[in-house]
Amino acid sequence: MALAKVCAQWPDARSELKARLAKWNKAGFDFRLEWLLRCINAVITGEAMFSALKDVKTATFQDGLYKAEKAIDTLLNLISGRLGLDHNRVLGGIYAFPLMVRYLVARGGHLRDHTERDKLLYWYVHTLLWGRYAGSTESVLAQDLHVLESEDNPLDQLITNLRQNRGDLEIKAIDFQGWGMGARFYPLVYMLTRVHQAQDWDSGIELSKHLLGKHCYLQVHHIFPKSLLSKAGYPKSEVNAIANLTFLTQETNLKVSNRHPLEYFEAFEQTQPGAIATHWIPMERSLWQIENYRDFLTARRELLAQAANKFLNSLLTGDIPEPKATASVLEEEAESSTAVVPLAEERVLEECNVWVQEQGLPIGEWMYEIADSTGTVSTVLDLAWPNGLQSGKSQPVALIIDADQEIEEAANRLGYLYFSDIDRFKSYVIQEVLAVDFPTVDDYKQAFIAISSQLTDSHKLMLKAHYHSPGKIITATELAEAAGYEHFGGANLQYARIAELIANYLNYSPRQHDDSGKPFWSLMLASGYWKTLENPEITSQREWHWQLREQVSQALEDLGWV
Repeated sequence: MALAKVCAQWPDARSELKARLAKWNKAGFDFRLEWLLRCINAVITGEAMFSALKDVKTATFQDGLYKAEKAIDTLLNLISGRLGLDHNRVLGGIYAFPLMVRYLVARGGHLRDHTERDKLLYWYVHTLLWGRYAGSTESVLAQDLHVLESEDNPLDQLITNLRQNRGDLEIKAIDFQGWGMGARFYPLVYMLTRVHQAQDWDSGIELSKHLLGKHCYLQVHHIFPKSLLSKAGYPKSEVNAIANLTFLTQETNLKVSNRHPLEYFEAFEQTQPGAIATHWIPMERSLWQIENYRDFLTARRELLAQAANKFLNSLLTGDIPEPKATASVLEEEAESSTAVVPLAEERVLEECNVWVQEQGLPIGEWMYEIADSTGTVSTVLDLAWPNGLQSGKSQPVALIIDADQEIEEAANRLGYLYFSDIDRFKSYVIQEVLAVDFPTVDDYKQAFIAISSQLTDSHKLMLKAHYHSPGKIITATELAEAAGYEHFGGANLQYARIAELIANYLNYSPRQHDDSGKPFWSLMLASGYWKTLENPEITSQREWHWQLREQVSQALEDLGWV
C-alpha cells in the first residue's frame, strides 16, 4: 500500500526501484523490493513501519532513494572488502541494512574512522549469526532504530543490547554443528577463509579476491569426501557438516577429487608446508582417518571457534590491519567474483528459484529463519515464500531438501506447505498456483483425432513413452530413444511439431520462447524445466525435463493410444 501511494504520485517509482535492484543483482546480490523500501523508509522517517511513508512527498522519497542507494553501495563494498562476504549466498542478515543505512546517512555517508567502521561490522556480523531480525522484523528494527536517535554512543548500546539478549556473544564450538550451506555459521566459515589469509593447498595463493583475480572461483570442498563417508555409513547431516567444508580454487578441488584426506594432506604438506593448517585443520594425523571422522569434526569446530572469536574481538577493538584496496564489488559482474560454486543440492534450489521467477512469481528467500517465542532462531528453511507464491493469496510455501523431522514439524506448526521434492513442488506451482488455462480433456481428444493422420509412428511412440514415464516426466534424450531418433534435438523438433498441430487445430497460442520470441509449442503437451543431474559435486550438468499435462494424459488414455 505504501508503494502504491508513492507510485500514484511518482509513476516511475517502481521502475526506478527495480533499476537499483537490478544493479545489485548484476553484482551478485539479490534483494527484494520490500527490503529496499524498508531502507528508504528508515532514511526518510527513521521508522520501521511502512505506514510512516503515508504523508511523504515525492521529492522527499526521491531524495531518500538516492541516499539509501549510496549508503547501500558503501555498505556492500565495506562488507565485501572487509569481511569477504561478496555475494548473495553468504551475505546474510540483510534486515540489519535499514539500520546501517540510517546510521550511515545520518553521518553524511561516511564513517569517522576504522574503529567506528569495524565496530559497526562487529554488530552486523552478530546480527547475522544470531538472527537478530529473524522474528518480528519490524518490532525489533523499531527498537534498534530508536537507539540511534536516543543514545550518544548508539553502536555501543546496540552491541550491549545484543549481548544482553544473548547472554554472551562468544562463539562456541557447538555453534559450528550445523550442516549444509543453509547452516547459520556457514557464512562465518567463508568469512574466516577470506579474511585470515587461508591458502590454496596446491598453489599456496591466499584465497582473497584481490589475489585470486577475476574469473577464479572458489569452490566448496568436502575435506572428507562424500563418497568415502557415505560408504562408511555416516549420515548426510555429518557428511555435509560445515566443519567438513572449506574453500579451494577449482583447479585444486579437481586435483583433490575424492582422495582420502590422509593421502592428499600429506602430499600438500610436502609441496606447500603449513597451507593445510590455514584452514583450521587439526594436524594430528590420527584424526585424518575415516573411522575418527567425528573426532576430526569436534577438533575442527574448536579451531574454528577460536579463530572466529579472535577475528570478531579484533573487529570490536579496531585491531585488524587495513586490507589491501580492492575494486568496488559493484563494478564487476557476479560471475567475475569469487562466488562459491554450491553443493549439488544448492544448485538444484538455485535453478528452482530461477524457474519460479520465470513463471512471473516472486523469488524465494534463501535460508529463511524461523524464530521461537524468545526470538531465537530455531529453524532455517532452505528456500521459502513466507507470504505465499501469490502474496496474500496462498499459504506460506517452503522447499526443504533432506530435512530432519524437527524442521518439518516447525514448518507444519507455522502453516507452511513444504516440499522436499523439486518435481512435486513444480507440479504444485503449475497446477495449483499458476492454474494455466489450457484446453480441456475433450478439447485435446478432438484435436488428437483430427490430427491423427499427420502423426507418424515416431510421434506416437514419444507420446506413449511420456505417458508411461515415472511421474509422467521425461527428458528429450529419453524421448529420442523411445522414437528412434539419433539426437535429442530431433525429438525436441518433432515433439514441438505434435504440439503445433494441436495448437493450430484448437486455435490456441502458448507463450513465447524467452530468447527467440517464437511460440513455445511443446508447452501444449507438457510443462518444462531444467534439472541438475546427480553428478560429482564439482561439476554441473543439466537436462531439460518435460512433465505431461494432466489433460493430455487423460485424453491419450481415453482414446486408448497408450
